[in-house]
Amino acid sequence: MALINTTRVYDIDGTDPWEVSRAQMDLMSQISKLETFLIKEVPGFSNSFLVDTASLIGVRETRHILGKYLLQEKEILDAKFFPDAIYHNTTHLPIGKEMHTPDGIEGSELDLANRIEKWPRHSHSVPFGSLVARDVKNILVAGRCISSTHEADRWTRHIPVCYGTGQAAGTAAALSVLGNISVGELPVDKIKKPFFVRKFAFGKTIFYWHRGIFALRVAR
Repeated sequence: MALINTTRVYDIDGTDPWEVSRAQMDLMSQISKLETFLIKEVPGFSNSFLVDTASLIGVRETRHILGKYLLQEKEILDAKFFPDAIYHNTTHLPIGKEMHTPDGIEGSELDLANRIEKWPRHSHSVPFGSLVARDVKNILVAGRCISSTHEADRWTRHIPVCYGTGQAAGTAAALSVLGNISVGELPVDKIKKPFFVRKFAFGKTIFYWHRGIFALRVAR
């Protein structure tokens, strides 16, 4: 079985359901063409068939909440560790270059960032303040809508970060209810306290919770 991630659509407003629906139809057409190409042109695919597709289009970025803290890309590049950090991430990305550009060259011979260049490994933390709404009481967010700038979002929108921020937000929400205290007033140490070293695996990826900090390691 082969997992293929190659379809793209540009110039779509991810907050407009009509445009997202149009993008969904465009992508399904791309999938049909890709299936035909694989069967006709790629050795080993002559008897292949489509098993499944994603249920929804993956939108990389739309709106962000304005939180108690606005995470900046410079802080990520400086590997700043926040006192209220609830997630520590290590990833490979081209610094100073957008990996998914809207000009349509992604994956082409002109796309040097993806085809040729070696990206450095970079580590950074995510503060709990980026999960807590600044102006609305008891609102927590997780995933790609956390409080960060557009530039910082390219480092925080990935699935592993969604795991970590989701775990932290869920824990904070539960502790808020149990303690009858606003999420914005929760001591971060209290959020981290329930977590000891926890290890669980998904394929070759091993996830760890250690002292409230979420991290992952990909087995080689």
